[in-house]
Amino acid sequence: MNKLFIGAFAISLSLNTYAEAVDVNSTESVGQECSTKVLDLVSQNLKLQKFNDSLVASACKKTTKGNENTIVALALNNGKESDMNSSEQQKDLVLALVNSDATNVIGTHKSVIEEDASLVIGSGSLKIDTARYDLTSEIRAFGVNFSSSFSPSNCAHDGWTGDSKNLYIFDGSKIKKVLGGSSGLLLSSSGYVKELDRCGDKYQRMLDKGYKDVIENFSTSISVGNGTTNGFKDLILTSSSTYDIDGEKSKSKRKALTVTLYFNGNEYPLDDFGKAESKWQLGK
Repeated sequence: MNKLFIGAFAISLSLNTYAEAVDVNSTESVGQECSTKVLDLVSQNLKLQKFNDSLVASACKKTTKGNENTIVALALNNGKESDMNSSEQQKDLVLALVNSDATNVIGTHKSVIEEDASLVIGSGSLKIDTARYDLTSEIRAFGVNFSSSFSPSNCAHDGWTGDSKNLYIFDGSKIKKVLGGSSGLLLSSSGYVKELDRCGDKYQRMLDKGYKDVIENFSTSISVGNGTTNGFKDLILTSSSTYDIDGEKSKSKRKALTVTLYFNGNEYPLDDFGKAESKWQLGK
């Protein structure tokens, strides 16, 4: 599971939804480039040391044409070992909202990304999501997705993970996390249906004899429900799966899993979803 804090904000503005591809050869997402003016402003405002040398990835995206504030997401090297594993590293995650003429930072948030065996933050790892997460009539959340530059080995026995997302709300000059769990919501993962030693000669002989590997792909989407709890709209998480058989896509026999998240006054806890998803994946 990815150990990270992934940002999303909420502001009382109307937001447009876009779809951009990630350019893994750049520190920016295609269509979400940050101007030098915006980067310098955020760096100066947060007094980020050695900013130009430490910047790993960045993404910037305007809100609406009528307002055009800019959402900024940055990943920075901090030179520290991960709290999860001393052999791995930390990255600083910096989130900011900059006004339309890039003269003032309206709100900021700083947290730590814990890299692990499945999560390596590299160029193009950040992508800002402005889907319509209307939590109240005045507050719209938006997300920052994280993708890993880590490429799993063909020998992987435990599978691999895809993008993750977290949700935050913009509250005055602060940005508050409202989606529970330190690692955010895992949006996709994959794994072999049958456990085998895929690095050995025996596996190659099986392939030579016509064996076809089956990979199950899990995906989770998030949407806003009709119900309201403690003043915030309920969130609906829907998980589904498909099979990949020797490169060919196939439908899964699993019925989709749907879990409702309820705001407890502080956040949307993910514990119940995590338990339900584990049982669902295990076929219980």
